[in-house]
Amino acid sequence: MSVRETRRAAYRLGPAVMRDVAMLRWAEDPKRDGNMVQWRALLPMIESWQPPKLPLSGEQVKLAGVPEGPEIGRVLAEVEAWWIDADFTQDEYALIERLKAVVQATVL
Repeated sequence: MSVRETRRAAYRLGPAVMRDVAMLRWAEDPKRDGNMVQWRALLPMIESWQPPKLPLSGEQVKLAGVPEGPEIGRVLAEVEAWWIDADFTQDEYALIERLKAVVQATVL
């Protein structure tokens, strides 16, 4: 698993579950002896990584013109998926711009 894939999974599953998944994958790796350095480096990264908090709220989605109800969650999930795909690097401004684009394309 790459570091990026690991961060994505740790965000979705939580670091504790991700550590267990990594341990299982390591045990199942047919090249585990040759890949030991990578696996040993991955585990401390998982344990020390703090999942970031999405810097966007349902209230901001509502203010962007999305009506109350399940549509807020759907739009928020779409923006969050984009943020995760960008490896959590986009700031609040970029997220708001993405939110505007999603709202314009799907809600209005």
